[in-house]
Amino acid sequence: MATRPRGYPAIPANIWLRLREKFYTSPPKGDVTAAYLASALGLGTKVAANMMPAIKQVGLVDEENRLTPLAGKWRDESTYAEACREIIEKVYPDGLRDVSPADAPDVDAAQRWFMNETKGGAPRAKQLAVFYVMVAKGDLNAISDRAVRRQTAGSAPAASARPARAAAAASNGKGNAPAPSRHDDQSDARSDRAPSMPSLSVAVQVYVDKDMTPEQVDHVFASMAKHLYGRG
Repeated sequence: MATRPRGYPAIPANIWLRLREKFYTSPPKGDVTAAYLASALGLGTKVAANMMPAIKQVGLVDEENRLTPLAGKWRDESTYAEACREIIEKVYPDGLRDVSPADAPDVDAAQRWFMNETKGGAPRAKQLAVFYVMVAKGDLNAISDRAVRRQTAGSAPAASARPARAAAAASNGKGNAPAPSRHDDQSDARSDRAPSMPSLSVAVQVYVDKDMTPEQVDHVFASMAKHLYGRG
């Protein structure tokens, strides 16, 4: 029985898909190296270098850095699942497949197995488990949906400090002024109306001396009208 390489591979879903697409549309005629991965997939130099051992370990590239027959199966949609089964049998021992069967893989059980097997931490074990489950399922559609969700979440802009209505107004091309909300409409309507005056009731008692002449009484009421109502 061939000796298994030390460690286990973990290739992110987006790199897995992009590499497969690259091999399908324009398979490399030369060597597949870290420099090729960096250029073809737009990866950083360090990331590309870290991916090379995993790509070799799953059997897509041989020791001479050339594509393998397995890579031909892997890039073809009709034989992708078959290629994944070969990778599972080639890379992973029976112990892992006993606790997380390839036909019904369990990521939590696989993570626990990798933690015990590699003596590593939980984050790395989770990466190994996620990749194992992804390959075991052999489902391209499921991987594509997951990669799109991760990419969308990763590229979402940070929440703006502006009110939501201001962002909506800017996106609709209505200028910098925020679109009025229902509350704003009500506030504007109230501001357009003249402010209501407070209600005030005044009771005036007038004592008329019995000795006052009619002219004097008229003068009193005329004076009241002038000072109270502005008439006169």
